[in-house]
Amino acid sequence: MSSASDFIIKNGILKKYVGPGGYVVIPESVTEIGNEAFADNKNITEICMHDGLQRVGKKAFYNCRQLAKITLSSQLVFAGEEAFSFCTNLKTLILPDSLVVANVDKIINDCWNLREIYIPRGAGIKATKDYEKLMGPWYLRLDGCNRIEKITAPHISCEQIAEKRVLAALWGYLCSPEIYCEHVVEDYQQSCFKFRKKLLPKLYTEDNVDGLRIFANTGKITLKNIDKDFLEPALVAGATQCVAFLLNLKNECTTSSKTPPRTNSIIKSTENKKKSVSPEERMLKKLWGFEEKNNKIRLLTYKGEETTVIIPAHIGQSAVAVIARGAFTGTYGHGSNRRERAISEIVSIEIQDGVREIQGAAFRWCNNLEMIKIPKSVKKIATYRFDETRKKLLSEPAFMGCPKLTIYAPAGSYAETYAKENNIPFVAE
Repeated sequence: MSSASDFIIKNGILKKYVGPGGYVVIPESVTEIGNEAFADNKNITEICMHDGLQRVGKKAFYNCRQLAKITLSSQLVFAGEEAFSFCTNLKTLILPDSLVVANVDKIINDCWNLREIYIPRGAGIKATKDYEKLMGPWYLRLDGCNRIEKITAPHISCEQIAEKRVLAALWGYLCSPEIYCEHVVEDYQQSCFKFRKKLLPKLYTEDNVDGLRIFANTGKITLKNIDKDFLEPALVAGATQCVAFLLNLKNECTTSSKTPPRTNSIIKSTENKKKSVSPEERMLKKLWGFEEKNNKIRLLTYKGEETTVIIPAHIGQSAVAVIARGAFTGTYGHGSNRRERAISEIVSIEIQDGVREIQGAAFRWCNNLEMIKIPKSVKKIATYRFDETRKKLLSEPAFMGCPKLTIYAPAGSYAETYAKENNIPFVAE
């Protein structure tokens, strides 16, 4: 239980908590919890706020990794950015209906064990534009909260939301439809079809069949549009699983229609548009999403499902130079898409000689990754990097959330220095 000496309070603002931790009750004299008042506290396990408290400042409970439960004030109107971020033991967060000012996707990130969140519409928010600006309805897949099983929030029609946010909302829905309540499903399915030309390329890059099924469930994929709008782009992207699903869907449509199938002509015309490539290059292009410039390749995504992975030095005539942020993003469990779950099962990775850079969070949440072989050619691996104020995070570690990892690399290499500086087990080869 808390005592008065546990708090530094000035003019009703709790400036700093200096107590022993455990169960903490906020004093009734406090109307605001200041910026970073509890930040980085390793001992608090539960917070209870009285109903007179109205504001929670920026990073107020940031990185409180033992904090398992928060009872928020029923009169809370404001929560600052990252107020509850990195509370990795928190499983439920019920935001009060009084909350008016808060970007929900910014106040709670990287809460790895969060299972349920309730998001209010916010008292006093009347105009749709204001609501979208302050809260952002349903567009969020909270960064680093990949174990969420239930989101309860008010729904606003996709037609009332700015296109940029709609696309983010729909992508979150395509990746994790199971966490959304039934009353939004029809609106989201119809909107997915409306914005299909912008959503499908990313879906094909990840070869996301589960997302494609949502398009099929709208009942709007027909023999008239399946070839041009769906099948041909999937073939060009090399999304083999999506192609198989669409061909099967087309066959089902054909059995109930007199329209003859045109699958062979599509495949032939598509292949004629492509340059002649070797079987090895064709296979690599199916396994990897990448961007190419000046014969240099930046790997963006791994699309395979093997537990042992070799990162190539070349794809075709172009050299692989960079492993990009998020190329191997795994998951903490429920609510993630198939690709993320497959990456989480990877055990070993070998990077071939020639690759030069591994960017921030390239191997994020590869929680079963036990070994990675890094060649001497790698001269840059991302780590934590902040701006001059030490407040803005500019870069994350390349191997964030890889608890089992050991780095294998030549003695005296940059990888050895990186491993030792970041306390990662190292074996010289």
